[in-house]
Amino acid sequence: MRIFIGICLFVVAILGVRPALAVDETIHAAPSEVDDGHMVTVLWSPLYSAFSLHQFTVEARLGSKFGLAAIGGLGTVAYDGQQVSIKELGGRAQVYLVGDFDLGLQLGAQALYFDATATRVIEGGSVDASGTAKAGGPFLGFKWASRYGPTLDAQAGGQYFVGSGEATAHSVLAARYGGPASVTRAQSAAMWLPILNVNVGWSF
Repeated sequence: MRIFIGICLFVVAILGVRPALAVDETIHAAPSEVDDGHMVTVLWSPLYSAFSLHQFTVEARLGSKFGLAAIGGLGTVAYDGQQVSIKELGGRAQVYLVGDFDLGLQLGAQALYFDATATRVIEGGSVDASGTAKAGGPFLGFKWASRYGPTLDAQAGGQYFVGSGEATAHSVLAARYGGPASVTRAQSAAMWLPILNVNVGWSF
């Protein structure tokens, strides 16, 4: 009888210890299985690069539902028979309505500043042109970042564009015959334009 009672107590003790061990193992295993996701994403725009403007975006994670990004671009674009040097600087902010920083639907806004310069050689002189522009507006987007790093990012929306520029024509012949050595003409424009971003990159 004592042996039977002893066996019962032993079985009860074992049954009590095993769940405790399982809980303990779960507690110790959980931290290694928790994935907090990526913190930074670096993106490149193949769409812009198709027009010889190389745009890069760096997005930082601010919590699981918010991202803040800096945008920069540099390149030379062929337009109207001349090479136009363009510099771009801006940023965007987005909240992840569905999902999070690694996989989610975005709602946000972006603002960009552009600076452009060009010089064209003509018969008897040259033309120097320069201009600046600002653009900004809201967008909807989607982002997917795999656990290993490769990332796809895209946005579509609308932005209001405001630009101004001037061109100065320098004429050696005109100056030689008593005419003005240079003539300057200014122009400005304002319009709504679409936002279309398609980026690929890596998340860290």
